[in-house]
Amino acid sequence: MDLKNLSARQLDEIVAAAARRKTELAGETLASVRAKIEKILRDEGLTLDAVFGNRKTGGRKATRAKVAPKYRNPKDSAQTWSGRGLKPRWVADALKSGKTLANLAIAGTAAPAKAKKPGRGPARKAPAKAPAKRATGKIAKGKAATGKAVKGKAAKGKAVKAKAGAKRATRKS
Repeated sequence: MDLKNLSARQLDEIVAAAARRKTELAGETLASVRAKIEKILRDEGLTLDAVFGNRKTGGRKATRAKVAPKYRNPKDSAQTWSGRGLKPRWVADALKSGKTLANLAIAGTAAPAKAKKPGRGPARKAPAKAPAKRATGKIAKGKAATGKAVKGKAAKGKAVKAKAGAKRATRKS
């Protein structure tokens, strides 16, 4: 088939037909492989679940069971919170107004954890700082090309820069 003599429309039709055929081939291959696997499983007396486990979730983790609520909004009894995750706005507002989680707890649920006192928490000793690293050599690595001197070694750095410039000049000629 000579593609040079075909129009853009004809080429688009060929491309679309090729894509359809490719999809058909993939489906046929998949069906063939499935049939082979099913035959092997039947011959061995096994099931897919026995070999691979329950895969109905699509490889995702099973959803967790809902946790029973521990706190209820006194103004709107339909609003509850399990105590997990971010605090709902109504809990934060109640805590700001001076209430505690114990005031919001649903009767018969586990006792709420002690509310943290506002503040910074226990004082910690600051870690000791490591001494600053000093550059070794006349110029720190990576600075030779720019000629920047390191910590008071400007005179030596300029000398190194001059030598480097002389070497470049000799290479060019």
